[in-house]
Amino acid sequence: MINFQRLAPIIYVADLTAEVAFYEAFGFAISYRGADFPNFIAVKQGELEFGIEHRPEFSAAEAARSFFWQFVVDDLNGAVAICQRHGFAYNPPKCYWEAGDGWSMEVQSPNNYTVSLEGPTPGGTR
Repeated sequence: MINFQRLAPIIYVADLTAEVAFYEAFGFAISYRGADFPNFIAVKQGELEFGIEHRPEFSAAEAARSFFWQFVVDDLNGAVAICQRHGFAYNPPKCYWEAGDGWSMEVQSPNNYTVSLEGPTPGGTR
């Protein structure tokens, strides 16, 4: 048996600059950008890190059908404020599990990925 150390996903996009800016708005920082891979940028926040790569044949429709990001966050109100400040399309937080204080919202990235953000009750009330 082998032990997996971490997940290192790479998402493909048509607009690398817009997608990187989207994640930077949510507090990610560029962790890799280099001449060796000019169409690739890695972003990181805490222990979370993933790559974003420009692909000319990228299909936004295919991205929407084939991949779904799901992140746990500590502040859904903050996420709403970021969406409003940057003009990102989003669905407001909704309760999906009353007993477990489960709330989620969805944000559309510039390259049409659905990004689900889950967290505690927005505003501290149910």
